[in-house]
Amino acid sequence: NFQQLEAQVPVYHWHKHQGIWLQVSQQTKNMKVVVLEDKVFLNNQNSSIALGAGSKILAEHSINQYGLFWHEAIQYKAPLNLIGIFYHSEASPAASNIFTNSADIFDGLFTGFGLSVGRISDERGANFQWKLNLAQLDLSFSDNATQHRAASKKESRAQLIDLEINWHYRYYLAPYWYLVPQIKVGFSTIFQTEENPESIEFKALNQLNTSSLISLQRRF
Repeated sequence: NFQQLEAQVPVYHWHKHQGIWLQVSQQTKNMKVVVLEDKVFLNNQNSSIALGAGSKILAEHSINQYGLFWHEAIQYKAPLNLIGIFYHSEASPAASNIFTNSADIFDGLFTGFGLSVGRISDERGANFQWKLNLAQLDLSFSDNATQHRAASKKESRAQLIDLEINWHYRYYLAPYWYLVPQIKVGFSTIFQTEENPESIEFKALNQLNTSSLISLQRRF
């Protein structure tokens, strides 16, 4: 089960090709997960659940981003025409090794601010777009129960690298009407910044997403 909402709202424009935009992105995935080995799950309310090998569980992964970006679109010629800042919040069950706790899986929460750069292109015909998000995130692995952030704030930080590439073709149908097929490829990773942790350690969380769609657009 996958749900996604994306919206861009103009905040201020010097002229029609240059301005500041508010961007909102919300994404939720519900997944069925098969546990391959015996694990212990500890939630943020300090309740633990033993998960035997072969157990099937439902897991929710959500990503919320809110940002402001400046965009210059005169003829879409520049290789980079977007720069901005954003707030990132991501929640998901996550595996971690907390040396003072015997659990294996926790309620994971990753939050922080970052910088966006990229290129928007949306002319009639073929278009190529890209966007790179870089951020430093604070980590929480059921922190109400484990208190790992109080033990080591330095080890409870991570870096986010998120790259999205988009190809689309705007095909003219009639005045103001276009048919737009597009392909998106996205890769993101969240990795711990501390190289030799003493209190908490986790493996990088990597995601690869691909999607394709065809839309009918009405331009004003």
